[in-house]
Amino acid sequence: MTYSVAVTPVVEDILPRWGAVSGGTQITFEGKNFSSSNTGDYAVTIDDVDCPVDEVAATYIKCTT
Repeated sequence: MTYSVAVTPVVEDILPRWGAVSGGTQITFEGKNFSSSNTGDYAVTIDDVDCPVDEVAATYIKCTT
């Protein structure tokens, strides 16, 4: 395996900072080097609860609680 800083995913911001306890909030993780545009390649868990990934681009991942 080869490690390269240039392709390591980096999260730079999370928006919004707060959401409803009941769920239904779309969360955007902004950053860089999200190399795959396939939502199935990512898993997001918040406080031990899955947050299904809705959309992915090179600079963000979006999921809905």
